[in-house]
Amino acid sequence: MSDDPRARRQSELIDRTRRGEAVDHEHEELALYVGEAERDRLAAEGRQRRELGGRWLARSDADQRAIAVDENGSAALQRRVGLVVLAGGAALSVLAPVAGSAIALAGLGWLVGTLVRTRLAAARHDPYRHLKR
Repeated sequence: MSDDPRARRQSELIDRTRRGEAVDHEHEELALYVGEAERDRLAAEGRQRRELGGRWLARSDADQRAIAVDENGSAALQRRVGLVVLAGGAALSVLAPVAGSAIALAGLGWLVGTLVRTRLAAARHDPYRHLKR
């Protein structure tokens, strides 16, 4: 960076304008350094970047909500319960084949139901559902 205070200030104003952080008096000061047309171009560039960032943040937030639905504590607990019931039924089928098979089938149904419920909840909050895949 230059030791010239005017060049440093101009660079600082350009950076703040590009980031969209400049206030009115800084826009006026920048116009003294670079001219109004260049200042307006830099301000438009800053607005465009800020809008792009806002859209990206909205997508990121939607993605985080979809992940939260999938990693919900109750859904994980329900999957574990389904696995325990399925494993218990499979183990019990050695001693009592009819009862064990019924319990294992109930555990499998529990797992499938949990999977379907979480997938439907994720699809409801999917920010990209309007896109054709």
